[in-house]
Amino acid sequence: MLAYIVRRLIAIPFLLLGVASVSFVLAQMTKGDPLAALVPERMMSNPEIVNAVKAEWGLDQPLPLRYVTYIGNLLQGDLGTSFTTRRPVSTDIAERLPATLELVIAAMIIGTALGLSLGLLSARFRGTATDGLARVFALIGSSLPIFWSGLILLYIFSVRFSIVPGTGRLPPRVTPPPDVTGFYTIDALIAGDLSLFTQALAHLALPAFVLGWAVTGIITRIVRSS
Repeated sequence: MLAYIVRRLIAIPFLLLGVASVSFVLAQMTKGDPLAALVPERMMSNPEIVNAVKAEWGLDQPLPLRYVTYIGNLLQGDLGTSFTTRRPVSTDIAERLPATLELVIAAMIIGTALGLSLGLLSARFRGTATDGLARVFALIGSSLPIFWSGLILLYIFSVRFSIVPGTGRLPPRVTPPPDVTGFYTIDALIAGDLSLFTQALAHLALPAFVLGWAVTGIITRIVRSS
């Protein structure tokens, strides 16, 4: 086991280098000129402005040199600057990461709870209608594309019947809780605001269920067969 762990740890840097290299190559192969996001259309005909922007962003360098610069910046933790926000990419990621983690953790809790429950039901009542219904429910969740099931459930439970709120982490005119963990649900509890916690949880419920439903089928099959 120790040798296996050591081999895996040694392989991680090479795996990350491979992922970064493939990402770089795919970005270069993608159609589209990055200058279109940097230079207004009316100034694209001005060679001085275009050349200055190319020099500023390193777009005038040969491709091998751009790759070396890209890998070197990654090794230093420099992910570059966003063309959209004009801020460091690492800053944008850090700002949005808590929302992603909160959603992922909630989805894993829901998916695990559903998968264990349905797997136990299927195993206990193997070959019965209960077994069939549980397996079908789990199969639907793991078979449907997440973006499609998300839109359908959003239409049914939010637009059509108004059971859960729509998009966003909180209602539009509600002030977020003081930032402690970045998780709105936890930060609302820390602030002692149960009303805000309820609103944050309500906004989290549907997207967390959709993502959790996608892994329910896998967990159900594992538990049932075990």
